[in-house]
Amino acid sequence: MRSLFNEATIYFGDCYNAFVPYSAVFILVIYVSFVIDFLIIPIPSEASTPSLLSEATGNSSLYRLVSLLLFLINLILYLAPAVYAIISFLTELKLALPTSWTFVLGVFLALLGRFITLRGAVVLRNRLATVVKQDIFKWSRNPIALGMHFTLLGLILCTEQWYLLLGLIFTIWNMNQKIKIEEQYLIDRYGASYIAYMQKTPRYLWMY
Repeated sequence: MRSLFNEATIYFGDCYNAFVPYSAVFILVIYVSFVIDFLIIPIPSEASTPSLLSEATGNSSLYRLVSLLLFLINLILYLAPAVYAIISFLTELKLALPTSWTFVLGVFLALLGRFITLRGAVVLRNRLATVVKQDIFKWSRNPIALGMHFTLLGLILCTEQWYLLLGLIFTIWNMNQKIKIEEQYLIDRYGASYIAYMQKTPRYLWMY
């Protein structure tokens, strides 16, 4: 009986080691897919870091510095799962086992997030001149950001590095601050039409 248990332990241990690269490969494939966002269907934002920096004038060096610092922190945190994936190829770092609930849920959330983000980008890009209320924007005013949050959460689950959830909280806060700036721009541009949209549709799937 003990011999059978030992053999089973060795077998599943070998399976674990064999599956680790698949976890890392999935994470890196998701990051490679971000090329679509930046090169194929980029969406301009009034609250992007370049926009915020370009609007900073006069004695606003501190504002520029803080904006740039927040951007760099957010970027590092968002890329953290990719760093862990690369490290797992070079060391014995263990990522989530593909048969574990964390990996299955992580893959689902990451793919769902990518779909929501890309769908939102396609819909928005075709209707930049008006308040977009159709398609996925009926359920969320910011599906692109919502999808990014789902994707990052899914990738963190795939790494099983739980302290990265603190980074997720920061990225959500940082993104939410930028969304508030963009919402004010949209109110100034579209007036009552956008205010009515805000009252009917949540910022994400929550928060009116």
